[in-house]
Amino acid sequence: MKRRGKAALCLGMAGVMAAGTMLSGCGKEEANGKVKIEVVQYKPEAVDVFEELEKKFNETHDNIELVIDSPNDAMTILKTRFIREDYPDIIGIGSDVNYSNFLDSDMLMDISDFDGLDDIKEAYLETDKEMEYVPMDGVYAMPYMANASGVLYNKDMFEEHGWTIPTTWDEFTALCERIEAEGIQPLYFGFKDSWTCLAPWNAIAADLAPSDVCSEVNKGNTTFTDNYREVAEKEKALLAYAQDNPAAYGYNDACTAFAKGESAMFVIGSYAVPQIKSVNPDMNIDSFVFPASNNAEENVLNSGNDLQFSIMKNCEHKEEAYEVLRFFMEDENVQAYIDDQSAVPCKKGDFELPSMLDGMKEYINEGKLADYQDHHYPSEMSVDAMIQTYLLDGSENATDKFLKKFDTKIIVNVCGKTTEDYCEVVERLGNEPVDMLEINVSCPNVKEGGIAFGQKPEALYDITQAVKKVAKQPVIMKLSPNVTDITEMARAAEAGGADALSLINTLTGMKIDVKRRTFAVKNKTAGVSGPAIHPIAVRMVYQVANAVKLPIIGMGGIATTEDALEMIMAGASAIAVGTANFNNPYATMEITDGIEKYLTENQIDDINELIGCVK
Repeated sequence: MKRRGKAALCLGMAGVMAAGTMLSGCGKEEANGKVKIEVVQYKPEAVDVFEELEKKFNETHDNIELVIDSPNDAMTILKTRFIREDYPDIIGIGSDVNYSNFLDSDMLMDISDFDGLDDIKEAYLETDKEMEYVPMDGVYAMPYMANASGVLYNKDMFEEHGWTIPTTWDEFTALCERIEAEGIQPLYFGFKDSWTCLAPWNAIAADLAPSDVCSEVNKGNTTFTDNYREVAEKEKALLAYAQDNPAAYGYNDACTAFAKGESAMFVIGSYAVPQIKSVNPDMNIDSFVFPASNNAEENVLNSGNDLQFSIMKNCEHKEEAYEVLRFFMEDENVQAYIDDQSAVPCKKGDFELPSMLDGMKEYINEGKLADYQDHHYPSEMSVDAMIQTYLLDGSENATDKFLKKFDTKIIVNVCGKTTEDYCEVVERLGNEPVDMLEINVSCPNVKEGGIAFGQKPEALYDITQAVKKVAKQPVIMKLSPNVTDITEMARAAEAGGADALSLINTLTGMKIDVKRRTFAVKNKTAGVSGPAIHPIAVRMVYQVANAVKLPIIGMGGIATTEDALEMIMAGASAIAVGTANFNNPYATMEITDGIEKYLTENQIDDINELIGCVK
């Protein structure tokens, strides 16, 4: 089953993804008669091994010139190139949300007929299938290397003290207590770098939560709260066995501390080994699977596709690109990468794994693997920062607050210049992890001479009706204040089938640069937001609340708890905070806390008592 591209507009990839159907040719023939195949891979730490592979390939192939680029910040470079329609032949990325976005945008070639796929371990092929938001026919990546996340430990220290490898959660915590009793720090963390918070999270979740949690949440079959409570509680429990204030130390600090023997264990992925070895080349490191469950049989290795290769859909020289992939898959080249990066091969075979993975070999060989949870999260969720904040939160209800954030609903704002624009985006968002659609009708309708949809009742009615016919999510119509009668517009949206209204959008304003004696903005006029428009917004929310029966999201200059309460009392069922966040990133949280305090102080059990209470 093929599917249309995911509405990458909501992921900040509109320009990149829209180009997916307009790809220019690559894999060009050079003047020397050779076919040039360009590979861009995202792991700069592996540049040395890829330089050797490039050299070796070009020495052994007369008809193909291989060029491998391993830039820093490769994903940004790739996305920029895609915007320019400048595409490499092959990309090397991880099996994560970026892969899903590229796949969703129909940018990658189906390589089902590539003969090398038979040599790939099934578990890693399945990992890629889990990254498909909607199931697709075909195979779009060749998994190459994986990494493993669990517990690295100082083997010499363990042997000296007679500590044994734990296989259950209770055994692990008992081991930590024993290590601590002997005057040694059990664990060391580098949580100043928020991404490191994901290492224990993923390792614990591998045993306690299915790897498709995100997908099932998107389908409405479960919630993060139902799946992650124990995961969250156990990661926080690890802090008792770590150094004081782990958020004061970064990844490099943690690697260095572990390398110098300042802790017995380090909950991290195998990718950290080269960094640790750079500090202490002689360190005797081994590893074990994180035992998050009290049933040893439930233990699985947290492992995912760290590097895989996809051929761009427009590649003109498919067979030559396949030859490059076959070369990468040759046993000696696979082994070279393993040796250089302490990686786990996705290819079947008897490869020599790094000694520090001895404790994980059983799981690797038997395919007892679970993917990284964070590979499935949209980048916009910033889960690493959420976990970091949670770990620093010492309040009694910290876990509840944290899990509530996980289950926050997603509302996508949709803009366009024709009815067709709106409907196309709404259709594309139909099967995406989006809870509601906010239709911004302040955009100029080019077919109507540039008049905004939201300024003519009949136009607003028509576009509301058109969007509702194709939408699979509830539709919020965002009303413009730049009208004579806001209630007339609200009634038009209601008649068109809107599920809710949001108001107000910005007021039209102008700014003149007196030094340059010209307009301060290119369009001459622009939208005015912030505290100045708040009284106008309150008035319009009040008018609309008394004119229609739809739920209202009030917005416009909300910066304080009092501002928010005004909106609610005027008739808003929900509020949105915008401009205030630029001045105070904590504004929304402070307002939320302030409303809760107001309810408590005034002995109000249900906030619905306040909605529209002013008549």
